[in-house]
Amino acid sequence: MAMKRLQQLGNQLTQTSSSSSSSKPDAETMAPADSKFALNENGIPPFESLPLGKDDPRFSAWGLYGDKDELGTLNRLTDERVAAAAREEIKTGARVSLNWPLTAQTAPFFNRRAFHHDLYRKHPRFVNDDEWTFNS
Repeated sequence: MAMKRLQQLGNQLTQTSSSSSSSKPDAETMAPADSKFALNENGIPPFESLPLGKDDPRFSAWGLYGDKDELGTLNRLTDERVAAAAREEIKTGARVSLNWPLTAQTAPFFNRRAFHHDLYRKHPRFVNDDEWTFNS
């Protein structure tokens, strides 16, 4: 289901016409799986009432869209929401790149290793292996 939904989202972003409705998610994927929560105006429960399993990390919302969900709030990116956001939010057309080079973080945090890239050549074959270490 997750791969299908990601493909649908990708198709949405690359479509040149809005005539196709096959990429629209159904209503149940947009709403949290458990309806016992009071939802705010955005259709999500307040932080204090997020579902938290006994093995989940603190402050996580795993399972909010069901036990098998892999997309989380990406489920809420419908054709209508994206179109409305584009109509209402885009004013100047200015774009900002969010590509930050992996080497940009020069000091590692939380006792992690600094960015490092190793390339292992598998001579005499024409095969190489990469090993990347970076903070995520």
